Amino acid sequence: MLVFDKAFLNGKIYTMDENQTCAEAMLVHGGKILAVGSNAEISAYHVREQVDLKHQPVLPGLIDTHCHIPEMVDDSRKVDLAGAQSIQEVIDLMSKRLSTLKSGQWLLGKGLSSALLAEQRLPNRYDLDQISTEIPIYIMSFDGHSYMGNSKLLAATGIEKGYQPLPGEIVELNEAGEPTGIFKETAVNAHIMQNCPPLYADDGDAKNAIRDCLLESSKRGYTTLHAIYEFSPSSLGRARLYQEMSQEKTLPMRINMCYCDCYENSMGISSGLGGEMVRLSSCKFFADGAMSERTAFLSQEYADQPGWKGCMVLDEASFCKRVERAYSLGNEVAIHIIGDAALDIVLDLVERIQDPARNTQFELIHCAVTRPDQLERMKKLPVIINKQPIFIQAPTTLNGETKLGNLNRYYHGIKSFFDAGLCVTGGTDGPLGDMDPFHGMGCAVTRQSFDGKTVVNPQECIDVFSAVKMFTANAARVGHEERIKGTLEPGKLADFIILNMDIFQINPEEISKVSVVQTYLGGEPLYE
Repeated sequence: MLVFDKAFLNGKIYTMDENQTCAEAMLVHGGKILAVGSNAEISAYHVREQVDLKHQPVLPGLIDTHCHIPEMVDDSRKVDLAGAQSIQEVIDLMSKRLSTLKSGQWLLGKGLSSALLAEQRLPNRYDLDQISTEIPIYIMSFDGHSYMGNSKLLAATGIEKGYQPLPGEIVELNEAGEPTGIFKETAVNAHIMQNCPPLYADDGDAKNAIRDCLLESSKRGYTTLHAIYEFSPSSLGRARLYQEMSQEKTLPMRINMCYCDCYENSMGISSGLGGEMVRLSSCKFFADGAMSERTAFLSQEYADQPGWKGCMVLDEASFCKRVERAYSLGNEVAIHIIGDAALDIVLDLVERIQDPARNTQFELIHCAVTRPDQLERMKKLPVIINKQPIFIQAPTTLNGETKLGNLNRYYHGIKSFFDAGLCVTGGTDGPLGDMDPFHGMGCAVTRQSFDGKTVVNPQECIDVFSAVKMFTANAARVGHEERIKGTLEPGKLADFIILNMDIFQINPEEISKVSVVQTYLGGEPLYE
């Protein structure tokens, strides 16, 4: 008699297939789904274990198509400044951590937004010197595109008067030509963090920290993370750590590793290498910067900063050369794009280098300002759009017209991409954004802003099924994994979650209150 592993019965299983099928039961064996159907159909199989779903709603395991695992883990060892409302509060919060530092350690902070500070500016070296002039102090903004340091940090990293920024580095100077301690964009962050002492005692300490962090993500409903590596220097960017955890059966998450601007290697390794637990994904590049500090590259001047349109991170020729080289080596390519002028450059590039003979796709991340004519161009290209709907609630999104003028009507669009027939996926950019997927889905549906009242571009609201699809069926298409995940169908991985309430039956205003009762990876529960 053939005996299977598990039968899950008495559920409300939303498969997220094209027919929007809802089933009662599911048969799982060897980590995969064998059948989905009624209680009677699934009960007919002989199984080792029956699991009563108690009529609770079930969804496919969620997929975050854009996050930063090293930063997620590292942030547990930094001061959280997300709620700071003044520079003095920043000073007070950072000062409290001083006594916990070990010899040689830096004082690190994260999550700061100038839009929330009473002074409406970032703290500079002189502000941070009030905390300490003996210990290097370094703070990352909430979006990961602005950084602050005290005088000790400038000395430790060699960023002093006369410093010549490298390509892509933005170092703010005062009238005397001295660095103010405020920096922008990721190139300068890489320079600074190369000098930071290790945050982990050894690889065992690092792997424990990774596991703890990923278990927390699994409790949010994630079973797959597409994570960016080398966004900033970190000892957690080594693929070997995740491979070892997979072999040791201590990795509680499927990881698609996406390395920044990293494609030349003597082994000829390219996108797609790996297995069901750890896999090499696309190669990531930055086209432009961020909206918060007005480094996103727009087609017109910023409404509140005449004469300035933002900028590319690298000059156009250098940027295009790097992307084309990575693509020519067989890699999939993912590109960070905020402004519409940067998107024009990227679409020109994709049109020029795409190879119709390759089963490939270009991942366009963010696309925060996208004009209708650009959507028309995208329809004809092998692109997939990685959106982060949680950004709709960012403080910088409220009153966007003050920065964007008439471009604000295209800011953080989602429905227009669906209407254009494009594949739109869901991510969080965590930890730079709130990683609760149901907060993100709620934003996509209601588009309520930071103040809890304003609806940002209401014409871009989407329905609940589409919002969930962004984090399931659509998300699985990133990396060509739609054959093994994203929906609950026979032959696919048994990755699924049980919810505390039915996301399809509640008021959209309540979506952010949805939580996960249990997460299953390969048919096994991840926590009690």
